[in-house]
Amino acid sequence: MSIRPYLALAIVLASPAARADDVDDGVKALIAASARHDAAAIAKLLDDRLVSYAGLWFADPTCAQSFGQPRELVIGDSREPLARCIAKLDLQPSTRKTSKPGSAIVIAKPGIEIAVGFYKAKIARIGYVVAGATPTISPALLEQQRISGTRKLAKPGSVSMAVCIDTHGDVQHSMPADAPTSGGLDLEAAKAIAGWKFHPFKLMGKTVPVLAIVRFGDDKMAETLPPTNFVHCHDDDENGVEGGVEGGVVGAPPPPPPPPPATPQLVAPTVLEGQRVAGNKNIVPDDDTKRQIQASGKDQIVGSFKLCVDTSGSVTTINMLKTTGFPAYDARIQKEMRTWKYRPYRVNGQVVSVCTAVTFIYTQLAAPQAGPTKP
Repeated sequence: MSIRPYLALAIVLASPAARADDVDDGVKALIAASARHDAAAIAKLLDDRLVSYAGLWFADPTCAQSFGQPRELVIGDSREPLARCIAKLDLQPSTRKTSKPGSAIVIAKPGIEIAVGFYKAKIARIGYVVAGATPTISPALLEQQRISGTRKLAKPGSVSMAVCIDTHGDVQHSMPADAPTSGGLDLEAAKAIAGWKFHPFKLMGKTVPVLAIVRFGDDKMAETLPPTNFVHCHDDDENGVEGGVEGGVVGAPPPPPPPPPATPQLVAPTVLEGQRVAGNKNIVPDDDTKRQIQASGKDQIVGSFKLCVDTSGSVTTINMLKTTGFPAYDARIQKEMRTWKYRPYRVNGQVVSVCTAVTFIYTQLAAPQAGPTKP
């Protein structure tokens, strides 16, 4: 099983703006029709302008095959089948909003976030908050499944982070979902996320990867989702979900699991660095990447990685938290990090496994401009 992150421009609900009253009326009508499982009423809500569909989970195999993936969708003959599938979802209002005019967030019970865009009071766009094959879950469901970690930050400011969580409940990738409002805060958030662990998320009784858009910070718009670049999480696990989820939602919370193995301790990078016995920490790009950096006009690039070490002091996992923006450099860093070796880390005399967040900052001076040739 592997998780592959993708960057894609998520143009969330870019429909013609609807009035606030139209959005409220549309959401109320959709939720009421869902409660009655009234496909005819939902069909009437689907606007003829519905041309973009962002994907949903369905238990019904026909619905899963026809509408499980995002695609361009001209409503036409799809109106009745799509309405019947949406009618199977148990939709609830959400306290979260989106900053895109004419749009709203609803929850497929108990925790999948669905973005709905309106033209007047008709549905013009519908599907996952982030178009793709990965369910976006609500903050409430995220916290319900949490084992360790916190959303608190030491420094003030605000940032939204897109967080991929794999089938084991481990964070595999994260990146800012919008531009941070205070310099470097995304790295602070990435360090916090490095200590997160969750019970596996389940659909139809099988564990699946999920995506969470998490807001850190102190601003008053903490529950407003940004319409910007997101991370897509793709699961290659052959044991992944097939056919969707009953009612289009994450199943009920799993029964209490057996006692989990000891969760690695989260330690500060400087603390773990003091335990290093082997490995090169000064990792620089190769010559081709240096030329790419020069051509980009950048003089400094930053990458952040989650590093976990077992009780013998050997590196077990490395997960990218923030890309440097240059894939070859990302790969070089991770290859070199796997050669690092540490003295076993002890807590109260006991050897424990540990994780930390390691940040690389590479500065490259621009090449001097050629001057006139002297005679």
